Amino acid sequence: MFRFCFRLIELAFIILASSTSLIHAQDTNTAPLALFINGGGTVSPLTNGQVLVVGQSYNMVATADNGYSFSSWQQVNVFTTTSYVVDTNGNAIPVVSTILRPLPPYTNQPSLDFVMQPVTTIYNNPGFRTITESSGWQANFEPILLSIQLSDSAAILTWTNSSYSLQAAPSPLGVYSNISAAVSPYTNNLSGSAKYFRLAK
Repeated sequence: MFRFCFRLIELAFIILASSTSLIHAQDTNTAPLALFINGGGTVSPLTNGQVLVVGQSYNMVATADNGYSFSSWQQVNVFTTTSYVVDTNGNAIPVVSTILRPLPPYTNQPSLDFVMQPVTTIYNNPGFRTITESSGWQANFEPILLSIQLSDSAAILTWTNSSYSLQAAPSPLGVYSNISAAVSPYTNNLSGSAKYFRLAK
């Protein structure tokens, strides 16, 4: 009798475990674009959430804000998970969260050509948890940093992007002009009148 009950419990557990997972691929002709911006900049002409035709080629251009430079386009997988919690009245309340899984950098050119990918929907424990996976793009911008380190006789200036030129002016409002052949690190002797520095491209 004990052995028979144990086998019944084991069988019920196996049936439960095999019925808690269901995978379904959603085959659609269109899908929303997942577009993210990391840092200071804009992307045109497409926007986040814009519905595009699956399999069609599109172009996006990233433009850096003042004080930033474009770093790279990065492909990302986006997981939107919807789980449900039950309140005191027995109502199921959806809780939505988004997880990004970055892939290796794709290109460091501001202009990006890509083919729109479909959206895959995975249902896990139907009615309790839904996971939607889609592919997207992230435009990365990094700040242009100008660092100044003082010593007893000189100011040493360093910057992170060699495509920017170091400029100097006698007052904060200018007029600024390029310092010929200035490369990072640049040493400016602490003598003569005051100088103000900035980076320009």
